Amino acid sequence: MTATKPNDSQDSRHALANAYQDVLKADHERREAARRPVARRKPWLGIVSLMLLAGTVGWLGTDRPAWLFPPAVVEDPAREDAGLRLTMYSAATRLNSYRNATKRYPARLEDLGGLSTRDLRYERLSDTVFVLQGRRGGALLTLHSRDPLEPFLGMTLARTLQRGGR
Repeated sequence: MTATKPNDSQDSRHALANAYQDVLKADHERREAARRPVARRKPWLGIVSLMLLAGTVGWLGTDRPAWLFPPAVVEDPAREDAGLRLTMYSAATRLNSYRNATKRYPARLEDLGGLSTRDLRYERLSDTVFVLQGRRGGALLTLHSRDPLEPFLGMTLARTLQRGGR
């Protein structure tokens, strides 16, 4: 028979004691964790925050403070007229250039390309006749292809240059 060495039994007892100590320590930590108060959520904080946000948005939407919503720039009617005349003059010269190159006016103003047509309405009456209408603010102007362009433009350039030096 083999005799067990006293060291082997002592080592197993020591390991058993360490395991028992680990179990006791883990049990103690679990109990301590159960005793600690759990941090509770505060639903009222979220509700108050949402109410403050809704109030702020409502105030901004109804009061429209000037520091956030700058006032709209109101154009002088003479300057609106001058700007519209200049836009229409530019469109008419491009239409005439197109006609000189192709012997007809385009079907649509957009066919000229690179021209702002937001304030303009164009109608081709025939290959050689058009009507161009412009509206900006309170100004409404009509230019026919047979109208001379220089008198139509008038003092527009001087008024437009004044706009830059407000």
